[in-house]
Amino acid sequence: MVQKNGDPVIDMIYTANFAFIGLHEAFFATGEEIYRTAADKLAEFFCRVQCRSEEHKFLDGAWMHGFDYEQWDFFGNPADFAWGPWCVESGWTNTWISATLGLRALNRPMLCRKNSEEYKQWMPGLLEEMAIVHSDDDNAGKTEGRVPGND
Repeated sequence: MVQKNGDPVIDMIYTANFAFIGLHEAFFATGEEIYRTAADKLAEFFCRVQCRSEEHKFLDGAWMHGFDYEQWDFFGNPADFAWGPWCVESGWTNTWISATLGLRALNRPMLCRKNSEEYKQWMPGLLEEMAIVHSDDDNAGKTEGRVPGND
């Protein structure tokens, strides 16, 4: 999306959305205010650029692929095939932004010890599913490794 350093474009599929959750988690992991301050600024930005449309209800409340902060408008790059300015990536963009805003409202991190027993129960099944779906033929159906915290 960005052609050169200094371009006034925010990528909200691969960059800003993941930076948001990363900064949120970094604050909870370290207690360092610099991370909270940066996450606060991103939260304010995301709230200001959230799509609002009475005419196109299916876009109302979404975050778009990119945003040009000099023109203060959604942005699409012609070199980014099939991703125009009105594209919404609901899985990569909207879920991370809305989930992080929700976690901020709850004042808690994404992964916390409060749910550790639930994670221990879910992980073996998730690891098995991932091994089946993402394995090579030699290891099909095998789950290797250990589940953290499930010793």
